[in-house]
Amino acid sequence: MKLTDREWSLFSLKNIFINYHGKRLTKNNRIVGKIPLLTACETNQGISSYICEMKDMQKFENFISVDMFGHAFYHNYSCYGDDNIYFFKNKDIASHAMLFIIACINKNSSKYSYGNQFRQNNADGDKFLLPINSLGQPDYQFMEDYIKEIMYRKRKLYLEYAQEKLQTLPPPDNNLIPLQNKEWKEFFIVDIFNSIKRGKRLIKDNQIEGRIPYVSSTATNNGVDNFIQYNALKMKKYYNCLSIANSGSVGSSFYEPFVYVASDHVTHLKNDKFNKYIYLFLATMTNRWSQKYNFNREINDTRIAREKTLLPINNND
Repeated sequence: MKLTDREWSLFSLKNIFINYHGKRLTKNNRIVGKIPLLTACETNQGISSYICEMKDMQKFENFISVDMFGHAFYHNYSCYGDDNIYFFKNKDIASHAMLFIIACINKNSSKYSYGNQFRQNNADGDKFLLPINSLGQPDYQFMEDYIKEIMYRKRKLYLEYAQEKLQTLPPPDNNLIPLQNKEWKEFFIVDIFNSIKRGKRLIKDNQIEGRIPYVSSTATNNGVDNFIQYNALKMKKYYNCLSIANSGSVGSSFYEPFVYVASDHVTHLKNDKFNKYIYLFLATMTNRWSQKYNFNREINDTRIAREKTLLPINNND
């Protein structure tokens, strides 16, 4: 199935969906619970927190959300949304077709920003392209079949990858001691890693599109913010180490198995004796720093020099 084999036409959101607007809910009025709350965010399907039942807020299920920046997600579960969220419902469209449609809606997101937000007039009047059938109507069956085909191929690729990786892993150690039964001890970070270095500042205007991952202070995608050309005079390459965000998403820590360059908002931690499994364990521990640092208390070089982490110990402590 090919998208290029189809005829396409413009449709208004209001011609396809009934839309609803979310309601303002400040952080002080959010009580922790199990129901997702959506707000303006381009990651994690827009979920910012989980709250309890709210009598004065309407809950929706099986809908498309669009936030103030035009980011669209499909939700097949029940959730709330704040006043930055618009809900789009059409009970006659199947879930796989909804996934197709959010990709089409997201094509418009580049035109939205703080200065030009997605609001009610956009929820009613915005137009987007959809493939059509012989009657000139949205071809929902094609959309559903197209997404199912993609998911089938992706699942097949993943299963092949997983089977290949499983062959490389040693058999499980049935004598492995559970974490709660291990003895633990605090260690200074400077005693664990023999190389602790901060990246170098490189503003957006000086980033030239290329193939080298540029790691910055984002909490997703291993911290990769862009792919750029490498300039040996300005940036140092890192590989097979941990990265920790000093600012932005402070404390976000990842194992980086690939060659990358880092911004000055990132510190790399390396020990040549560690393998990827040790790094993955350590990344889980260092990620906990995000609970003690924030925008007003960033991770600078002095704080890293004093920072400790708990680790399981052997008979030699």
